[in-house]
Amino acid sequence: QGADVGSRGEGASLMPRFYPNNHGATIGSEVSFSPRGDGFKLRRRDPDTMEYAPTAPYETSGTVLWPSMPMTALKAFWGLAVTADVPTGTDVKLQISTNGGTTWQWWNGSAWAVTAGVDAASIADTSANIATLSVGSRSPRVRAYLSTSDTDLSPSVQGVCLLVELLQEPQRDAEDSLC
Repeated sequence: QGADVGSRGEGASLMPRFYPNNHGATIGSEVSFSPRGDGFKLRRRDPDTMEYAPTAPYETSGTVLWPSMPMTALKAFWGLAVTADVPTGTDVKLQISTNGGTTWQWWNGSAWAVTAGVDAASIADTSANIATLSVGSRSPRVRAYLSTSDTDLSPSVQGVCLLVELLQEPQRDAEDSLC
């Protein structure tokens, strides 16, 4: 099932929480999920069949929204790891919600800021600053914006792993997914 990845003080432990791609993620009509390991990619409606096709030409943008993960014992965010393929001419940007998606925040270059739009930060900036984000109501959620300037290429996101510091060791059950 998983193991503690360290300790940061008495009664606290670091636990990774994994947002599996094919488990509850919501995708916009511009994005598809490939079970072959490509993860989430932009897609495009085939003009001949009017079906969505997972190959070029791709849509220019799309959104992936991972489910909320309520954690009453959440003390702090510790790290964020995103497995993604981002070819030149494509991009993946992130927003984080700490209240199940009621409001969204992004790293604006100097601080976490609330956004009502599509303001989002790079994977690197979000990961580098996640430890400074307040835990809010302890219900983290991740949203990714995929985009391309070359419709022959698409970025892809295979996984998102959020490392958190807990107040205490949680009870584990079959519903918990750990990295």
